Amino acid sequence: MPWLIGSAALVALVLPCDAAVGAWLSNATDHPLLRRLFTLPNHLFRWPLLAALLFLLLTQPLRTRRLAGFGIALGSCLAAVHLLKFVLGRARPDTAVAALHGPYYFGWFGDPQSGFDSFPSGHAAWTVLLVLLVRLYLPRAYSYLIVPAVLACLSRVVLERHFLSDVVAGAGLAVCAVHCARILVGADAFAPFTSVAWSRLDRVFSSGGRPAARVRAEST
Repeated sequence: MPWLIGSAALVALVLPCDAAVGAWLSNATDHPLLRRLFTLPNHLFRWPLLAALLFLLLTQPLRTRRLAGFGIALGSCLAAVHLLKFVLGRARPDTAVAALHGPYYFGWFGDPQSGFDSFPSGHAAWTVLLVLLVRLYLPRAYSYLIVPAVLACLSRVVLERHFLSDVVAGAGLAVCAVHCARILVGADAFAPFTSVAWSRLDRVFSSGGRPAARVRAEST
């Protein structure tokens, strides 16, 4: 509940800035190379990463509980995103309706095919959900995903597909989904990977990509 309240408060705080932030980001990234910089990380947070996490979960102890927690986090996040998209029916920034009425047009129970599905951002929810799962399963690898995840989320504003509050709401739903899953299934279902191979991989990330033995030798 605190995470849900905090996410809602952050969305309310960002909402009045939607038009200004969207216009500033769009103008500041007008160059094709800058836009590419924002959009390129999106390819990292796709189905292959999800499939890789799912495969690794199958190699772990408490496999059934781990898979249950994984499924609850993923399913509740996607269900909440698409339900809110349908009920609120917010016009996307690149639609004629948003251009005419501004960023606060909500066509309740709108048609997603007509661009009335801006709030919340599904891409942001998906990206943050994957990053949080990596943080739980491979804690030291998580830091390498922070910057790409931020760029991927902001790319939705840069491309004028979402307002900033849509992105914040999507990220907040992902955080709430993971915390709810941990409460329902138990924190041990989201414990870091314990097999020898993944423990070694985690140590490689912690040593900045260098073998752990070499790092120890350099420190002596």
